[in-house]
Amino acid sequence: MSPRQEMIARELAEYERSSNDATYAIDLRGEQKYLPVIRVNPADLLLNPKNNRLSGQLKDHPKCNNIEADPVSKESQDLLHDLLAKTAKFTDLMSQLDYLGQKEPGLITSDGLLVNGNTRVAALRELKKSYVEVAVLPPNINETDVLSMEMSLQLTDLVHQNYPFTNELLLMKRYLDSDNSKEELAKVKGWARQGVKKVDEHMRLLAYIEEVRALSPVPYSVFDSKKQHLKDLDSDYMKLKGNGDIDAAESLKWARLKMTFLGLNKDQVRSIDENFVENRLLTRLNDEESKELRHYIEGYKPETSNDGLDDLFGEQKTQSIDMKKALKDFLNNASNRDTEGNVAKDLTGIYGPLAFTARRATEAIIDEQKLVNANAAPGETLKEARVKIQALRHNLPSIMRDPSFKKDKFIYNIEELVNELEELQQVLNSKDDE
Repeated sequence: MSPRQEMIARELAEYERSSNDATYAIDLRGEQKYLPVIRVNPADLLLNPKNNRLSGQLKDHPKCNNIEADPVSKESQDLLHDLLAKTAKFTDLMSQLDYLGQKEPGLITSDGLLVNGNTRVAALRELKKSYVEVAVLPPNINETDVLSMEMSLQLTDLVHQNYPFTNELLLMKRYLDSDNSKEELAKVKGWARQGVKKVDEHMRLLAYIEEVRALSPVPYSVFDSKKQHLKDLDSDYMKLKGNGDIDAAESLKWARLKMTFLGLNKDQVRSIDENFVENRLLTRLNDEESKELRHYIEGYKPETSNDGLDDLFGEQKTQSIDMKKALKDFLNNASNRDTEGNVAKDLTGIYGPLAFTARRATEAIIDEQKLVNANAAPGETLKEARVKIQALRHNLPSIMRDPSFKKDKFIYNIEELVNELEELQQVLNSKDDE
């Protein structure tokens, strides 16, 4: 028996001798069990290397193999502590524990391995607290039991930290890979209505992430802020796939993923359809200034096959731009990634103009959609245009100081805008004369 096991055994024996009746209720193998709650030094416990709150971070860490080989070593435990200390709201958790104290016990095995409460223990260590309250599981616990408990505790967890989006997906995948059914997962998640459908959706979201990671080792954490991007993509992808148009579905997927990594927001990305690159992006690149950007995009046109089928059927196949390859090249370009592998915020080279043009194209689509929806209230369309022009007027002095500002082109667009407003006024006047 290790010193840690002996310490826990002593505390459990003292629990039995004392009048302490503190217990922690947990569902174990379909039965409710009441576990004894003891106090131990936070430094004496083992942080869990399979802590699902850190799934993505651990998979992406360059020393992940060291942790798997020797999870109880000082190096591995220190690394786990550092990763936990970098999780969202860790500082807030420390403040809350320091001010209010621990409201709920952690959960450990009889060996001192934390099943639940890893982040709290790390926070209590940072606060130099002398004890943490933990409930102790029976000695016959196995890994399947631990996983089931973590799935259940994820729903009722009171440690004030939600699972990051990608870690939640990885936890669900691990649960299914442990021979649990979709129905069981839906039940654990509390999805009473269309539970299996929701499980399938979440696994598709993870599949999109893994497809991107197959192109380049993008950290899972990059996708934590892209949940809505992926959900919108999945909805439209499945509609196209359901209609039997797999090619269109794939074109939509990679166009949206590429634009997501170029920094477009969820509303802009949502406006992109399967023909966006050919019908919306390239059509904006017909002048001499856009020659380089057009050449870049057209460089991803697939080579035309000469298999004779087009002649046989009397039609020509439209070859869409290969945005999957474009995304792969973008992600594998070192200048687009920081030292931790995340996509850089400031895009260099051709990617800055590409992102700018894509934003303009998507905003035009959004404006068109608003116009269609605003037939009963055309004044709102003019109001939005006026607000944008007012913002431009306020920012114009600083814009004009930029060496790339082209005054002649700007004046030309002002004249075109004035002409459109005059024609709009004429249409309005003609209706008044009828």
